[in-house]
Amino acid sequence: MTVAMVAKRLAVAIAVDDLVSEKPFESLRIEDICEAAGVSRSAFYRLFADKYEIPLWCQGLAFDAGLGEIGRSLTCADGHRATLSGLLLFRNLMYSASIESGPYSFRTKLINKHAASMRETLTEVQHVALTPRLEFLIVSTADAQGRAVFRWLDGGANPDVETFAQWQTDLTPEDLRGLLDAPATPAQPGELTFASIIADAVRTRR
Repeated sequence: MTVAMVAKRLAVAIAVDDLVSEKPFESLRIEDICEAAGVSRSAFYRLFADKYEIPLWCQGLAFDAGLGEIGRSLTCADGHRATLSGLLLFRNLMYSASIESGPYSFRTKLINKHAASMRETLTEVQHVALTPRLEFLIVSTADAQGRAVFRWLDGGANPDVETFAQWQTDLTPEDLRGLLDAPATPAQPGELTFASIIADAVRTRR
């Protein structure tokens, strides 16, 4: 996906997040979204198949920008900071997604995806042998950090993004963190990434 496409989708998603703060997502019409985002109906459908794709895309963007890059281009703290910023950027949408339950809920998918990403980063990117202990640490860390994120989104813990990103990093056991805090290809200052796009959107929205 091009940077221009991400920027256009982001503008629509932010408009929807604002709308959801005032009325239920299920009540939103495409016309409401188009008016709020300042796009035509045809332009909307070039960006999204329907309104239900929007929160799914937001979830994916927030994950890919941060947690998905830990050990690849970002450190643990930087990865958590990027994902938390993305989730907070779409907080109204994320809240409605996070209160689902069951094996297909956003809560469950985030935890499983985080574990899978750490596992893949270590084995395929960093070429580390996956021992039973390391597998245990991966699963336990993903579970603890995932649950903490939703308590944070639900208002159970309300530190700022920077503080909470460090708390999440502190939950990573020392030997696992030592591996993940050595990105294979560190992001360069000023490099355009999903994380930098989210950071720019957060600064603009304040």
